[in-house]
Amino acid sequence: MALTFQDVLNDAKKLSNRLRERESAADVLVSQVQSICQEVQAMKQYNEDIAQLNDLASERPRMALVAGIQQENKHIMDLQQENRDLKIALEEQQNAIDLIMSKYRQHVSKLMQCQKYDQQLLKSMDTNTKALENATEKMNEMKCVMRKAVSMDEDAITREEELISRLWTENKGLRETLQIAHRFSLPDPDAEPK
Repeated sequence: MALTFQDVLNDAKKLSNRLRERESAADVLVSQVQSICQEVQAMKQYNEDIAQLNDLASERPRMALVAGIQQENKHIMDLQQENRDLKIALEEQQNAIDLIMSKYRQHVSKLMQCQKYDQQLLKSMDTNTKALENATEKMNEMKCVMRKAVSMDEDAITREEELISRLWTENKGLRETLQIAHRFSLPDPDAEPK
């Protein structure tokens, strides 16, 4: 049985793939071993710390430990009381902030209403201003018409006065002429004697 080059190449590829798989499995095992070593090291450190604490505890007399525990208990109770006081102060502050915010909302609401009223007032003032401007414009037009009428009346009065003055002068002249004519006139033969 003769092996061909292709068979050898296929076998080499299979072996290469198996070698890669085993290498990656070995890498996984190495990383697991490292993590286990770290855990073992942490456990050793923990055991050393516990042993050290036990040594310290056994060296201290029981009365000192009890006194330390009582002092810590008193400190813990003080902290708990301070916590309660702080919670009460926080609730009071929260209530004050709620009250302030409600007042703020009320003021903002009133301010918005005032702004609406101001806008309405401005609109009505604008309308009134326009009406006043229109009335002023009409009054100015009427004033111009009245001036023109007065001017025309004055011109007419002046012409009439001139006419009356001319007629007066003419009438005066005619009267004088008539008086002169009466003075120097011949008696009328048909007239009755006085």
